[in-house]
Amino acid sequence: MNLSIRHLVVPLLAVTALLLAACGGSDDSLLPEAAKTKLDAELNAEVANPAHPLSSLAVLAIRNNTVVYDGYFGQRSVENALPADADTLYRIASISKTVTSIGFMKLVEQGLVDLDADVGTYLGFVLRNPAFPGAAITPRMLLSHTASMRDPQDAIGVSVGFGLATMLAQTDAPGGAPLYWTSEAGEAAGAGFFTYANVNFIVLATIAEQVSQQRFDLYIKQAVLDPLGLKGGFYPAANLAPAEATNLATLYRKSADGGGTWNASGAWFAQGPDRSGVAPTALTNIDAYVVGSNAGIFGPQGSLRLSARGLGSVMQMLMNQGSFNGVVILAPATVALMTTPQWTYNETPAAPNGDTYYELFYQWGLGLQIFTDRGGSAASGDRVGSAAGGFKGAGHLGEAYGLLSGMIFDPVAKNGMVYLIGGLGDDPNNYLGSYSAFFGWEEAILNSLYQRAILQNVN
Repeated sequence: MNLSIRHLVVPLLAVTALLLAACGGSDDSLLPEAAKTKLDAELNAEVANPAHPLSSLAVLAIRNNTVVYDGYFGQRSVENALPADADTLYRIASISKTVTSIGFMKLVEQGLVDLDADVGTYLGFVLRNPAFPGAAITPRMLLSHTASMRDPQDAIGVSVGFGLATMLAQTDAPGGAPLYWTSEAGEAAGAGFFTYANVNFIVLATIAEQVSQQRFDLYIKQAVLDPLGLKGGFYPAANLAPAEATNLATLYRKSADGGGTWNASGAWFAQGPDRSGVAPTALTNIDAYVVGSNAGIFGPQGSLRLSARGLGSVMQMLMNQGSFNGVVILAPATVALMTTPQWTYNETPAAPNGDTYYELFYQWGLGLQIFTDRGGSAASGDRVGSAAGGFKGAGHLGEAYGLLSGMIFDPVAKNGMVYLIGGLGDDPNNYLGSYSAFFGWEEAILNSLYQRAILQNVN
């Protein structure tokens, strides 16, 4: 090969990729037109499926560390006929936990938090499972969902002036059993038993406030979002400019009672707190909030607003060992730790070491699910991309208010996929996956992105 040509082409490609990454767009020239045409058609058909319609969909695919496709379908506001586009900000649900974890791990890097210390050291009060008072709860356990904490059956209620210690001390079970803990011996803190729990991240975010002495939403903007050049935030009333707030997606269900009964051919009903074009409301008495008292008011477990492109930038930072566009967010060793399994399902029926969450979770890192490529049967397994399998990696999923979301990447091959579904038109239980525990929409969308954008298969 002529080395002068090689040296000319490589830098030009690198500069092109850098410029595209900086603006958040995709390089359509890297995706064959036939593959793009098929991908557009398949995703359009999934959104418009009369049996299982979607109100909106935003997707992004990265192949060999370059965004090769992003697409936007449907409407971010059905009432106002506003289309979903590259600027649309979705409440991304539980993928928020990964961004919370990124911010938390920065504090670990700075020596402000020890992953294996008793969390009471930072909270200012003792946090122990009452059934196992001798077992300390650590940040590592919280990040990997092995702390023996449990979510209540109803929504986690937090408000300004309602401290975390008080919230965690509430009881409502018969006999006054603690609300947020297991009492099963095999599930004790320190036993390594996995149960996915939102409340873990309320505790982590409150620790982050204590040690950073910043309000959680502002800390995440300063430590993660702003350095990456991302619009969004956990608290829209304070984190978004007025023009940015107009891009908030309204989330929907074709269900008048929040998911109890469905009518796929009926009207869309707005869900959740966001409305496209409506200014976000401030939290009640937010000026009285004491930093470090209860960061749950900012929804660290599920309330981040971000676009598909923004989520793609977070994903590229992780797949590039903590750096993006020359900006270092985390050290390579930290990302390696986050993507290293802290818990693996033992598959022992008589004594399982965790709850697989409807056969979807089999490994977990720190703030990241590890996808193991199990699957092949209906409604079972974490298989991504196709019935044949072949895609392993890390990432996170989300579900709330009619939204389904996913960020899944292979840090070795540097391939990844993002999807943000803005509203479901049918009961998810009526549309289950055929070879995984993903819902049918997710399985179809991931299959299309994997086949067309990553494998570039046009058949």
